[in-house]
Formats: sequence, C-alpha cells, structure tokens
Amino acid sequence: MFKRGDRVILEKSVNAIPAGCYRFLSHEDGQFWFGVGSRIEFTISENGSPLLKKVFAPAAFTHPNEFVPKYYALLNASRGTPFTSNVPFTSCYLDASIPVVQRFEASYPFETRQ
Repeated sequence: MFKRGDRVILEKSVNAIPAGCYRFLSHEDGQFWFGVGSRIEFTISENGSPLLKKVFAPAAFTHPNEFVPKYYALLNASRGTPFTSNVPFTSCYLDASIPVVQRFEASYPFETRQ
C-alpha cells in the first residue's frame, strides 16, 4: 500500500491524532507507523486505512510545531470519552526533549507519559 518515506494524508483526526500530511515509516503488526519530523511517531490501526491517502510533493509534511498543539487539544477534548471499538486504535510517541512538547506537558492538567 505505502512505501517508507511516502507522504500520506490522514483525512480526518482520529482520537488525538490530528488530520495532516505525514511521512510513512512502516506497517507492522496491524499498525501503520508515521513520523512527524524526526522525533515524533504515531500509529493507526489497519481499520483506519480508509482515512489514509497517498499524496505527492509539493504536499508539505505536518511540522511538529503544528502537530503538537493539535495533538494536546484533541487529547484534552477526548478525555473521559468512552471507548468505541469501531474507531481505529492510535498511539503516539513524543520525544519529551522537544521544546513544544515540554511547553504543552507543563501546561496540561493531566499526565500523558507512562
């Protein structure tokens, strides 16, 4: 479906992952892996594939400074939302040393790291 390095658009936000253009990394164990810059990665389960669309340059990748505020806003908005099995499963891995991540981690009233 996708090759490493492809530009892929997530057409609508899923859980706390904002819609945007991301670099495809791999497909492993039923999960699509994407990168945002070099220090943020996230996954979307295979049932999210209808929301993914390969695009080509000049489509610009979503920058970490754009991704992080949207991610935390979506994370905050989804807090307390009950689990629904028909929504794709997602996970996100943020490098805590990124300044924009540090700013949001310090300002949000809940712990996001485990």
